[in-house]
Amino acid sequence: MPSIVKRFLPICLLVTVLALAPRPAPLHAQGISLPDGFVQSAIAAGFSLPTDFAFAPDGRIFVAEKAGRIRVVQNGSVLGAPLLDISSRVNSMFDRGLLGMTLHPNFPSTPYLYVAYTYEPPEASGYSQEGSRTARISRFIVSGNSANPSSELVLVGAGG
Repeated sequence: MPSIVKRFLPICLLVTVLALAPRPAPLHAQGISLPDGFVQSAIAAGFSLPTDFAFAPDGRIFVAEKAGRIRVVQNGSVLGAPLLDISSRVNSMFDRGLLGMTLHPNFPSTPYLYVAYTYEPPEASGYSQEGSRTARISRFIVSGNSANPSSELVLVGAGG
């Protein structure tokens, strides 16, 4: 046999064996059984790629969306205007975006909302490679059902 055939024959055999090998059966999601007294129900809908949520002591639920908005659920309804919209500062491509948030432990007495997101610097634009995208943890001041984007205090990450 020519030397080239001797080199590629084992590779061809391996590829053939792997192609014909049985594959494991796909896994299927299992339903869960709730304990007695518990029920499963939707509390709100209409979010765009929700990434996190936080419960306020007064019953409101804050829901973070990947693109950089935080919505409020109050009395079972999603309010029209977002609590906070920093989508112009957030790079939400791939696994980036507004990834987490939490309320100050003494909220609403201390009206702070902490947000973790991927910062999109002004010199960057979309798929551009310009500018350094970095993680940021910032604090915003909440007043009622809104938080002013200009109240941002960057705690960790690139400045603005």
